[in-house]
Amino acid sequence: MESEADEMLVDRERLEYDDEDGSSVASDIQRDQKKDLASVLRLKVDEIDVALARIADGSYGRCDECYEPISKARLLAQLPVFMCVSCRASV
Repeated sequence: MESEADEMLVDRERLEYDDEDGSSVASDIQRDQKKDLASVLRLKVDEIDVALARIADGSYGRCDECYEPISKARLLAQLPVFMCVSCRASV
């Protein structure tokens, strides 16, 4: 996604836009949306990597705040999850 957004920026620099038609604005918005999505997806991948490392060392499934086990229902409902419902509610 990020590379697509960068390509759009290069394409925009190569073309001349008529300021009145708004096409440069639409292109900018699309590029920014792709960059935002790429950031969100990168963060999710990082969270999954942390969860996999914790599964490997046996610490996944314990709350980061109170260290109590996280309920199975919560673990199944949201992946990955690092806090129990009580601690998450107090944040």
